Amino acid sequence: MRVLLDAPDAAARRRIIGRRWKGIVNDCEAVLEEVTHPDVQDARGFALDVAHALRASHTSAAQALAANLLDSLLQRHFDQTARVLLTKNDFKTTGVKFKFEDYKFKVACTFAPVWYAHAKYFPKNGDPIPRTFGRHPSAHGVSRTQYSRINAVYALMLVTSVIKFFDTELP
Repeated sequence: MRVLLDAPDAAARRRIIGRRWKGIVNDCEAVLEEVTHPDVQDARGFALDVAHALRASHTSAAQALAANLLDSLLQRHFDQTARVLLTKNDFKTTGVKFKFEDYKFKVACTFAPVWYAHAKYFPKNGDPIPRTFGRHPSAHGVSRTQYSRINAVYALMLVTSVIKFFDTELP
């Protein structure tokens, strides 16, 4: 979707996703329908469940399933070292951003958003629950602040992208 790439900032992208969520869900579902690799068939089915839940207005269920599916995909297909590289987001503490140049283009485009979704969130430290989608706040900060249709769509987009990556890259 060119309009997302042309958006000037994250807030504009959220507005676009909010307005076009049905089309985005349709697009994700179309991508998932084409996934054929046997090692991602279960994940594909759960991602389709996320799309169906979104359409049925079960946004909290969709977001919770997508956030956990993302974690399951990373656990199943990466060893701990690779997982840490792709999810250790210490930007708030260190200011270090995802290093696109360290990865092939396809890997960077797939996993940079995953890295951003793993921003540190520690409720025990008094961290406020973020409004934007995050894997950790989806698990540890269940609230109307974190759970929303836009965040559920973001989560579906992430798992769709990761599933499609594995569909084309697994032997």
